[in-house]
Amino acid sequence: MASTTWLVLIAAIIAVVIGMRHLHARRFVTQREAKLVARQAAIQSALDRAGAILKDERTTLESGEIAAAQVLLELHALGEDGSLGELIADTELFVEEWRASKRPA
Repeated sequence: MASTTWLVLIAAIIAVVIGMRHLHARRFVTQREAKLVARQAAIQSALDRAGAILKDERTTLESGEIAAAQVLLELHALGEDGSLGELIADTELFVEEWRASKRPA
């Protein structure tokens, strides 16, 4: 009878430990996902702001250059791990095309 009590106690301890590890892992994943969502929102916001300025026909070359520099700076900061290389290259191409459209013919 005593050995059964010990087995039940050990099983309960193991269940508690497993449950705690699961909760810790879940919290870690939730925090990671929240950081990724915030990063994606920052990327989208930077692109939206610059896009609105650069697509506005009234935007001067000077103010457009400032917006372009700012968005590229933000993208480089957000992609310091190298994960935004393609997006940065696409943005740089968009800026070059925008500059070409602003230059007198």
